Amino acid sequence: MSAPTTFSASERLRAAGIVAGYSKTSIVRLTEREHAALALTQVHNDADGHTYRMWRRVGSAIQLFLYLPTAMLVALFLVNPRMVTFLAALAMAGMEVGIQVRRRRISRMTIARAEHPAGKGRRRER
Repeated sequence: MSAPTTFSASERLRAAGIVAGYSKTSIVRLTEREHAALALTQVHNDADGHTYRMWRRVGSAIQLFLYLPTAMLVALFLVNPRMVTFLAALAMAGMEVGIQVRRRRISRMTIARAEHPAGKGRRRER
């Protein structure tokens, strides 16, 4: 979880406007519609950052689940070599099921986020 920000909403909006190419003086003269568009841009940027961090966590978890069973099987091989083959097949099957379940859950979350009214995935009327 990220640390709470010390900036007010208007300061964040002003910073987003400067990044978007507005000058400090022109931000004061923005219309309500432009203010809303700028605020929505900030919401989208925050959502993109959240998605990126979520995928980084997923990648770390998958890497852990790839190395952990291997280390356990090597340790077991040193104790009982005959049981390793059976447990290796069992561990691979279980890990594959776990990864598929996690991927399905992530896909559902991504679709739900895209369909949310504040999400980037909403359909735009032309």
